[in-house]
This record gives sequence, C-alpha cells and structure tokens, in this order.
Amino acid sequence: TAQFVPISENHPLNGQSPYAASKIGADQIAYSFFSSFNSPVSICRPFNTYGPRQSARAVISTIIIQAIYGNKINLGNINATRDFTYISDTVDAFVKAIGNKKIIGETINLGTGHEVDIRTLVKIIGKIICSQGGHKLTNQLLRKVFQNDENFSLIEITEKNLPNAFINRSHLRSIA
Repeated sequence: TAQFVPISENHPLNGQSPYAASKIGADQIAYSFFSSFNSPVSICRPFNTYGPRQSARAVISTIIIQAIYGNKINLGNINATRDFTYISDTVDAFVKAIGNKKIIGETINLGTGHEVDIRTLVKIIGKIICSQGGHKLTNQLLRKVFQNDENFSLIEITEKNLPNAFINRSHLRSIA
C-alpha cells in the first residue's frame, strides 16, 4: 500500500503479502550481489504493466471479463489509483536498462507518473466495450479477447483506442 504518491524509489517497502515480500526479497538478493561482489546489478520495478496476454486476475482483465459476461462489475475500492504502463513501454525501459552503467547499483521505478483511479478505468473500458456492440458475448468478440483459458489478451485495448490522458506515453526516468 502506498504511503505517498507518486511512489518514488525511496518509498518505504512493506511486505504486506507473501507476494509483496517475495518482490522485496528478490530486490535485496539482487542488491546483495552488487554490494558483495560488485556485480553489475540494477533493480527495475515496473508498475501495473498491461497488454496482450495479461493475467486474467489483473484489474483490467477482471473488469473486461465481468463487463462481457454480466451486467454487474464487482470490484473492491474503486477510488484506488494505479499507474498503468503498456507492455511495450515496460520492455523498452528494461532494454534501455540492460548494460547501462549509469544505473548500476540503483533502483529504478518504471511507470508513466500518471495515476488512474479504478472508477475511471471502468468507465474507459465500458465505453470501449459498448462501442463494439455492448455486452453481447459473440464468438468473434470472445476470440478477440481470450488467447486461451489462462491468459487474457487486451487486443482491443491498445494505444489506438485509449484516451491520451490514460496511455500518456511512459515518462520513464531517463536511463539512456
């Protein structure tokens, strides 16, 4: 849980779940190799990456699945905010970080610097789904949405049809 936003690289780490604790542990193990052996390690922390083949458990996927299958969307705190980063922006940042000597031993957050609350996200996704025939589940729409039982594809939610305020190309810290 964020103690302040935007979340900086110096934000306090708080492992409130086994998943969060494992991420903190992985960062610390990587950093220990830098500290102990002078290994060229940089820690990159991507924020809420979305795009093709995203897990069906992620919030964007959850909203889309519920919107397609029913008339009601059940979510937790819709006032919570997230910094969503499109997959290609996350990949670009990792590629720029690889071998970059300027950031060895540092932690870098990868995100847009733009928060979107879940309520707004629901409205954006609703407009996109309604513009494609509403909530009718057709074989054609189903093929566009799902890749297989486990992985979800955001084929219809791309940079071309999300508002600029939402996708706002990632304002990644310059690591080039």
